[in-house]
Amino acid sequence: QTHPVLMACAGTGRSQQKKRYWTHAPWGPDSIGCSLWTGCSLADVLREAGVLEGATQVIFTGADRGVEGGQVQNFQRALSIEDAMKGHVMLCYEMNGQELTPAHGYPIRIIVPGWYGMASVKWLTTIEVVKGWWWGYQMDAYSFKRTANDPNAIPLQQLPVRA
Repeated sequence: QTHPVLMACAGTGRSQQKKRYWTHAPWGPDSIGCSLWTGCSLADVLREAGVLEGATQVIFTGADRGVEGGQVQNFQRALSIEDAMKGHVMLCYEMNGQELTPAHGYPIRIIVPGWYGMASVKWLTTIEVVKGWWWGYQMDAYSFKRTANDPNAIPLQQLPVRA
């Protein structure tokens, strides 16, 4: 299946904020793009594999590795099992009719239409279906919160309308 998907960085417009929790990557208003993505439905793959009874989340791990929060780790994000099974999330291997390039996640990446770009993990190495609530570094770093240790933090998910 092939679908056009708009991607936007969670930092879009960050340079215009007066008070920023994160001072790095001061994105302007232009960190967006739209491409044709080709792949298969994540929901179909999960159904074929057999979803763990009582599963609550799907964790996606990318091959990109670095030091975040003083710890060496891979980039990881999670979707609720409900969001993962809606049918619109794709495991993609082509962009605009061409095989993915390394810069865009070769050999395979997840695309989560309508969500901020960091949900679309590149260089996918594992997909893990789990019970319980997983909250990794990238879930915390990209969340709405009032303080650094806000127990009510909500992970960034869907793109809001900005018209």
